[in-house]
Amino acid sequence: MKKSICAISVTLFVLFAAGAANADLITQNFKGEITFAAENNMFGVAANDTISWSTTYDPGGAYTNETHYVFINSNEDYKLNVTIGNRTFVETEDYFYNDTSLGGPYLMLSKIDDTITGMSFTIIDTVNHYSFRSINKGAGFKINLHDENGNDQAEAYVTGTFSFDPVPVPSAILLFGAGLASLAGLCRKNS
Repeated sequence: MKKSICAISVTLFVLFAAGAANADLITQNFKGEITFAAENNMFGVAANDTISWSTTYDPGGAYTNETHYVFINSNEDYKLNVTIGNRTFVETEDYFYNDTSLGGPYLMLSKIDDTITGMSFTIIDTVNHYSFRSINKGAGFKINLHDENGNDQAEAYVTGTFSFDPVPVPSAILLFGAGLASLAGLCRKNS
């Protein structure tokens, strides 16, 4: 009887804690490095400058098809922003943010360990005539200058690459591990 109670307790704990762990938001900071920048560009950046990215999301909320995606506009607590020189862009400025068919900005996660491998983030500034785009998986980002009709004036105005840090372990997963170990110890002691 004691073994059955222990087994049921462990099962319920696992199910409850796994649900809590999946609801945990994490914030991850990473950087980009500029590989090319036009002279006297409006952002005040040069080659070899770093730019900062930050995102807040739930890694357990990944949508799976060919790859793992986390759509930033699917949850008001999700964030994605980048500071490049004298300008900071936020997730709500993404050109597709309110377009539910395209999903707004999104993160691409590895199927193996849910680390970020790339993202889609598109800013189109029609006043200053440029677009800022992060270019999906591992391809980095670029800024193109536009003319007044929205046509590219140059191949690239600024280009750069990403450098992703490991994803921090959510606190709920650590608590889950500690609780499971304690329950296992109690069950072993009582059997």
